[in-house]
Amino acid sequence: MFAQKKILLISLIVTTLLLFIIDSYGHGIGYEVFPPVKLGDKMVALEVTSSQYQNPDSPDREITFSLFDIETGITIKDVTYSVEAAKKDQLLFENTFVTSDGILVMDFLHSDSEKISIKQENKASFFDVLIGAKKDVIQVSGKPFNTGGLYKFRVLITTADSFSKTLDDPLEYNIGLSIPQRSFYDVNDPNFGSQQLSIVTYYDEIEEFHYEPATKSVTFSMPFEWSKENVNQT
Repeated sequence: MFAQKKILLISLIVTTLLLFIIDSYGHGIGYEVFPPVKLGDKMVALEVTSSQYQNPDSPDREITFSLFDIETGITIKDVTYSVEAAKKDQLLFENTFVTSDGILVMDFLHSDSEKISIKQENKASFFDVLIGAKKDVIQVSGKPFNTGGLYKFRVLITTADSFSKTLDDPLEYNIGLSIPQRSFYDVNDPNFGSQQLSIVTYYDEIEEFHYEPATKSVTFSMPFEWSKENVNQT
């Protein structure tokens, strides 16, 4: 259930946290390593990162999923990811991606289209070309990606180490990854004149923004899922 929370601001300090979640559910600010699970004779863990989690002003919205051997740190090869992505309880897309190097990279791109578009692009750098490496990036575009907020992913890993054998028990992860967004608001104060306030949000967009000159305070609402479970995780 979504609840409207009124927040009185004297000062706003946003601290980026690195979260290590104790089970396979998480609502991370931008970086998560999930607990190890057994895969054949290995113990593996899934790492999920957002390129933007430390810089809300960056236009780059790249999400990376990587399954790795926790003993050696080496990425598992031949991984198949089935991904469902949602935002504000709206399903954005569901698709299956195969990765020979085990790393799934997704770019969320701005678009005016209500329709979600998915295509594969090679973004190899000059150094990658020299060493013969290949970097395939899944480009996902659509209007929902024009703003930040909390994106939820349900990820099923159905192959790992070999495309020829489907896992009897697929690895399943439910992931919450937040993309920060900076918003600007113009206020008029009788003592300080016209000013512009900057607020960085991580979980949802601000609504009903209001500045009260008499108390020099700001009120706003933010429709985030304020459940005890979510608050404890974040």
